[in-house]
Amino acid sequence: MFFAKKMYRDLLNRYDRRVRPVRNQSKPVYVNTKFVPMALVEFDSANQKVSMLAYIRIHWVDEQIVWKPKDYAGRAALRASLHEIWTPNVVLHKVCMYQDIFSKYLF
Repeated sequence: MFFAKKMYRDLLNRYDRRVRPVRNQSKPVYVNTKFVPMALVEFDSANQKVSMLAYIRIHWVDEQIVWKPKDYAGRAALRASLHEIWTPNVVLHKVCMYQDIFSKYLF
């Protein structure tokens, strides 16, 4: 069996994405975020408005998904879809979105 298939089966078969990814549920989940600007779309100093195209990179450690890389041909990372794993609730405040050219990038 391919190691990637075995890894997914072993790690995600009994995984419950509704449970926060820490062993001790009284402990917090530390979520790191990084705002990554891609392009300046508009800069309007008269109206004090700045528009840009950007994304947010989010990183956390899921203590429910741990393994020894030697058991899976040295694989040290797992890529899973968001619907398979726990994800943090992120709310952006005071977000203005450019509705014209970049409308396909909106949430």
